[in-house]
Amino acid sequence: MAVALGLVLLLAGCGKAGKIYGSVDHDGIWQDGYIGGFPSNGYFGTYYEVPAGTYDLYWRLYDGSSTYYPDSVSYWHSTYTVEADGGKLFFANGDDRYFDLYLGYTAIYKGGSVKSAAQTWTQDGLRITVGAASRVPASELAGKARSYFRAR
Repeated sequence: MAVALGLVLLLAGCGKAGKIYGSVDHDGIWQDGYIGGFPSNGYFGTYYEVPAGTYDLYWRLYDGSSTYYPDSVSYWHSTYTVEADGGKLFFANGDDRYFDLYLGYTAIYKGGSVKSAAQTWTQDGLRITVGAASRVPASELAGKARSYFRAR
């Protein structure tokens, strides 16, 4: 009886995790870069399926001056991590979840926020963690497909 009950409880938690969708938007004018986890071609402000994991972001934004624009041989670099829970009990699948990233000139923020300095937040049941941004040489992008995103 105990074995049967254990087997039922084990199988009851076998629902599939829901899908994760992410969106990216930005300050200023997008010059170029790499948005890990997202397709290489797309639209800012549009949701795309992004598996849970840790990803690199490289970007250059232009504000009409050279205040935040790294020189032509460097980019801003940071990482972001998306963590999600699994499926629901009793064979039910988990809900789809959504998150938003916002690329500032020199940092990543939670989309829709007032550029909070928070490095970790929860959004729609997802735990999002972003790393501190740093300026890196363009050679770090070697082998990565550039992201050709554009405004909707």
